[in-house]
Amino acid sequence: MSLLLSFPLLQRLSSLPLQLFGVSAAAQTASLPIILYHFYEFSLLSYVLNIAFVPFVSLILLPFCFFLFFLSLFIPSAAVLLMKPVEAGIRFLHDNLQVVAESRVLQVVTGQPNVLELLFLSVSLLFLFAMVEKGRRIGICLAAGSLAAVFGWLFFAPYFDSKGAVTVIDVGQGDSILIELPYRRGVYLIDGGGALSFPKEEWQERKTAYDPGERIVVPVLKSKGIRAIDKLIVTHGDIDHYGGLYAVMEHTNIHQVLYGRSVEEKEAERHFLETVHQHGIPIVFAEKGMAWKEGEQHFQVLAPLNNKVSGNEASIVLYAVMGGRSWLFAGDLEEDGEKQVIKAFPGLKADILKAGHHGSKTSTSSTWVEQLQPKAALLSSGRCSRFGHPHQEVLDILEAHEVDIYRTDEKGVEITFHDKDILSIEQAGEVILNDQCKS
Repeated sequence: MSLLLSFPLLQRLSSLPLQLFGVSAAAQTASLPIILYHFYEFSLLSYVLNIAFVPFVSLILLPFCFFLFFLSLFIPSAAVLLMKPVEAGIRFLHDNLQVVAESRVLQVVTGQPNVLELLFLSVSLLFLFAMVEKGRRIGICLAAGSLAAVFGWLFFAPYFDSKGAVTVIDVGQGDSILIELPYRRGVYLIDGGGALSFPKEEWQERKTAYDPGERIVVPVLKSKGIRAIDKLIVTHGDIDHYGGLYAVMEHTNIHQVLYGRSVEEKEAERHFLETVHQHGIPIVFAEKGMAWKEGEQHFQVLAPLNNKVSGNEASIVLYAVMGGRSWLFAGDLEEDGEKQVIKAFPGLKADILKAGHHGSKTSTSSTWVEQLQPKAALLSSGRCSRFGHPHQEVLDILEAHEVDIYRTDEKGVEITFHDKDILSIEQAGEVILNDQCKS
């Protein structure tokens, strides 16, 4: 529609290059609201690439394909012979475009605009098109200014937002928790999910491996306009905690990785750490007592208690004070590790507990729950988990202690807060004001 309405203006452009740029600019600019709503980002480079790519496809590639089709009806061998260099050329072009796309050059992440922001953006674009067509310079300046204001708001609104959020991302069988502090003082990602692999018959194998980092975690980050992560906290070396982080590293700037070191590092775990190093990201191995503060929010590493643990017991256990409440993120800590943490911190309490090991019966013991006295528990596990997570024993313990349970295998969870209080708990679009968390 934008191209049809812009046709009189495009006709007035004096040269073919200018017309090509006009077509590209009109199409790309008019589609911005749709692109931002669904993909949360756009590419400035696309304006330039389309100038070359659209004419190539329209004037060369498509006509030649028609020629090959009709040639194949009369001289099949000649058509097959000509198809090979064409196919090689298309593959070369596609591979190079793929490299450009993955390089993130001039890629702009805005986050997902709300209805009001979309309305302002659309009106500003229509105003701009109208003023350009009429050639009114003052109108063009006003329209450009309104567009700049909309994009400025999309970019900087989080830095003026007094609300923070903890989002337990539904990555299936795995962990991924996003922490956004008020006024965007800090963005922390605890784990990134990862697809577990099991022996399969050839017919059961996917043509393309499922990656929860690429399919779920990265879109969540982009939808919130997150372009950088201050701390990437990798609790320990299980694939369902770090497997999705390869994609996160490709799409997001990461300032630091906090890692739970194990005595026995697996080969896949070493490969992950080498990849982090290749991206130039500093790695800090977590130790008991590490702490930091951002505004009214406090964070402290309680475990691993020493450097002689391995497996799930090497999990980072992170204690936090956010929204005037105490939080405990337990990774995959199991019952023996829980006993050690209680022994090291006998006065430990937590209003909100991220239950260990996806609600496995090897974690979240009755003693642990009695010690912490949580009001709410967050359980991250996959729907129809082959491991049976969360186990009924754990659910019974939490219910016996009157703990509210929020499970990602039922609904995703987002808790919003400000400096002094919890504001709401949202599950799959349903807002719940939790009286226990408010008390």
